[in-house]
Amino acid sequence: MEKSILKKCIAFELLLTMIFALAACDVEQDFSGKTLDEYKADAKQIIENYAEERKDSFCKDNWAIVCDIVETGKQAVENATTEQQVDTAVGTAKTAINAIDEIEEEENVEMKTQAKQSYLDIFLKAEHPEATINDVSFRPFLGIYNDNLVAVFYGGQYHGDFPDVEEEVEIADLIFAWSRGYPILVFSDTDMYELVQAYSQGLLTKENLISIHNIYYNDGSFYALQEAFDMGLLMMEDLQNIANYQNNHSIPTCNLNNATRNSIKESWAAELRSQGYTDATAEYVAIIKYYGTYNECFAIMLENAYFDHITDGRIEVIAGIVFNYNNGNSIMVWKAQ
Repeated sequence: MEKSILKKCIAFELLLTMIFALAACDVEQDFSGKTLDEYKADAKQIIENYAEERKDSFCKDNWAIVCDIVETGKQAVENATTEQQVDTAVGTAKTAINAIDEIEEEENVEMKTQAKQSYLDIFLKAEHPEATINDVSFRPFLGIYNDNLVAVFYGGQYHGDFPDVEEEVEIADLIFAWSRGYPILVFSDTDMYELVQAYSQGLLTKENLISIHNIYYNDGSFYALQEAFDMGLLMMEDLQNIANYQNNHSIPTCNLNNATRNSIKESWAAELRSQGYTDATAEYVAIIKYYGTYNECFAIMLENAYFDHITDGRIEVIAGIVFNYNNGNSIMVWKAQ
């Protein structure tokens, strides 16, 4: 209850800022060939799209708050009398949505801790009282749906040895398969459920299962910038935009939503495990910069706990476009399979 009130207060405060900002702006603007009504229609669509692109990042309660922000933002656009006021309304609505997104991420961290503790108490402590929450990780983390966390849990050195047998289950016309001892589990409140059980009890919907299935089986692939350009994943204009963000130390106005962020981190953790870092999980991976989305490809820079980068500055040139780096780390492109 307290968190819900806090989120609503933050959203209300930001939207009050929008109202006062609109009252202060009354300068006539050039609408670049558009009428004010056309400019407003485009702005309302921008607010709606911004929220929809991030829908998977929010739980049900938070999404309801975001929808309120969208409607308030659209009303502020409607009440605007200048292009500047319209732009202010759009920018403030985005800021309010981002604030809820940040709180959502904090809540996700708390739920992940609770889920690990429950797994520790239920599956490990009885036989291994010395085990701690630091021994528990997700391989992989599959998301949070309706306040229920879904993941493959791993107990580290206490996980146990299991025969190399694949187990398969069909749920709502979807086939899931995993190695014995590594099932997909669902954490809800303080309890753990198998995937079939969670679906039959209404903790997960068919839509949730489809999302889980897609993440579980479609890790995605990473490409160097040059490789992505050569393959046609990035166009010349895309490269220039990415270079501008890198060279000018700026960031796109849009954010990377939590669902995509988690998928990228899980994909890189899987790549690290394939390179011999067998204990690698998404928690060891950080997305330190996001450069935008181009043709369903995400330009990002990653760090992990296993690699150190040289500190010397360097230059990379791709198709005549210069990228300035201050260390050995490079921009990569991730595309879901």
